[in-house]
Amino acid sequence: MSSHFTFGLRNFRGAALTVALFAAMCTRLFAQAPPSADTFVSSATPKINYGPTIILAVGPGTNSYLQFNLSGIPAGANISKATLRLYVDAVSGSGTLDVFPVTSSWSENKVTYNTRPTQKSASAIVGSSISITSASVNQFLLIDITPLAQGWVNGTIPNNGVALALTSGSGTFSLDSKESLLTGNGPELEIALASGTGPQGPVGPSGPQGPTGPAGGLGPQGSQGSVGATGVPGPQGLSGAAGAVGAAGPQGPAGATGPQGPTGVQGPKGDTGAAGSQGATGPQGVMGLTGPIGPAGPAGLLASFDAIAGLPCTRNAQQGTVALTYSSGGDATLSCVLGTPTALTGITPSTGAVLAGGQLVMTVSTNNPVPSELTVAITVDNPTLASVAGGSVVIAAGQSSGNFTLVGLSQGTVTVTASLGQSTALAQVQVESALNFSCSGTQPTTAADPIVISGNVTAFQSAGEPGVTVEFRRKSDNVVLGIATTDSNGNYTLSIPSGGVPLDGYLNVSASGVPEFRAYWSKPLAGPTSFSPFVITSSALNTVYSLLQQSPQPATGTLVVSIADCAGLPVTGATISVQPNSGSVIDAGASGLPGSDWVLNQPSGGATISAQSGGTTFGSTQFIVISGRPTLLSLTP
Repeated sequence: MSSHFTFGLRNFRGAALTVALFAAMCTRLFAQAPPSADTFVSSATPKINYGPTIILAVGPGTNSYLQFNLSGIPAGANISKATLRLYVDAVSGSGTLDVFPVTSSWSENKVTYNTRPTQKSASAIVGSSISITSASVNQFLLIDITPLAQGWVNGTIPNNGVALALTSGSGTFSLDSKESLLTGNGPELEIALASGTGPQGPVGPSGPQGPTGPAGGLGPQGSQGSVGATGVPGPQGLSGAAGAVGAAGPQGPAGATGPQGPTGVQGPKGDTGAAGSQGATGPQGVMGLTGPIGPAGPAGLLASFDAIAGLPCTRNAQQGTVALTYSSGGDATLSCVLGTPTALTGITPSTGAVLAGGQLVMTVSTNNPVPSELTVAITVDNPTLASVAGGSVVIAAGQSSGNFTLVGLSQGTVTVTASLGQSTALAQVQVESALNFSCSGTQPTTAADPIVISGNVTAFQSAGEPGVTVEFRRKSDNVVLGIATTDSNGNYTLSIPSGGVPLDGYLNVSASGVPEFRAYWSKPLAGPTSFSPFVITSSALNTVYSLLQQSPQPATGTLVVSIADCAGLPVTGATISVQPNSGSVIDAGASGLPGSDWVLNQPSGGATISAQSGGTTFGSTQFIVISGRPTLLSLTP
């Protein structure tokens, strides 16, 4: 083989040029096609668009979509290899990820689960699907989709992008999107062209026109074309004049004789004779005995239709429940909904303790979701110890529970009763006179399995927020142990396997249009936990700073601190300590803000917080402050 590359001295320069040209022809060109659109959709929130989110989620009922800008690739170029590069930032469980060609158009800022595009059932991957486990976290996935990319460049396959879907297992995965703020490892399509040929140069100037050639002979006559389509029908003509009336037909035969009519009325009575003269008035008689009590009169007007909603009813000999709906104009419609009658199943907490002067949120539940909005009356046995805000609770259509609040609490035992027709539910609340610090200084050693975390995510100083992603992550390695999305009312529930060991972790909360943030507890979780954070836009956070006469500083974040005793009752007047100590501490209660205290302009990075109140130390915890974002902290003794 060496003889093919042996040159004499005189041919050395020509040989060098030949080798250089040969090397250039064998060199492959590489290019990156950036994403032009990416997002994900979820069956849990079928009407929510997640276009601007910083992650691409894949899991049961959750698909992601990507589309790439191929304008930098020469049309018709021969692709040697096209690699889809994805970065994994969180994994819960395990499963298999596959890539499918999308066959219809879609828009990043409009697509939802209900309007998601169509896709092929055959995988676009050269080789097998991609297995995802916890070992995939913080790793790149390199996926060969060369045939699909070649079709896009050739124009034989419309460039509608790809769909990422879970094809086996039950895991949930989080990938960086093009909007990712944490790592910047957004998706890319890496393309290697088969030759070193660059893009086509500009078209050269046209040469001069050649002389006209001799005319060709007359060609054969072509076949007759097909008959053209039928023209549009002309307008309908005017109606003709009405015809003359026909002659009258012959008279029909006489009908049968009718039955005899009724007897006529009696004749008038004769004239009454003249009245005689009036006799003298007799003496007044004694008063008679009191007569019997007459029958009860009709019932008065119904004070409210709400009182009969949920009562049993019968329709076509079948048992049902009275359902009440209101129109936008306030008109009420009653209907008998067949099936098991709606009944109250309980009030939670069924027993509880709260401080005098505080308040307690309670939940009343039904045996099944109500078919329409339902009002349940709430009463207390001793109004001097407590009262119910609003006097009732409304359970929304399709739900099986509703929340109400006890306020104006005084020391003693209060019995709370919920009433719906003939169905009732009871609960007792013990109003204490002092805070409970019995758990001070203790750490849990065992835990329930699983540990259930639930709550309601609200917009800042507003109602429940749907479509919010709530993840529970382990503190030591940031691995996602559970993920949920809030429903239409902002409610969420996480069920985290613990193996009987307390979980030391935090919540990572993200939603469209608001900064992603974290929420920490001061102790590992050992049992059912209720936590209801709020989401706040950057503009609303800036407004809070302005109202407090502060200005957000670069490379700082905001802390929202909540302090409670062992029974979960709020503790006011505690002194908090944050290290490093550089932020401004604001009393939340005095400023009309949620929580106990806010810390403004806390430097980003690692930090530690603790609190003191009346000689009691509230558990110290370590956390991460992220620049420009809030961090929620819940401290207990």
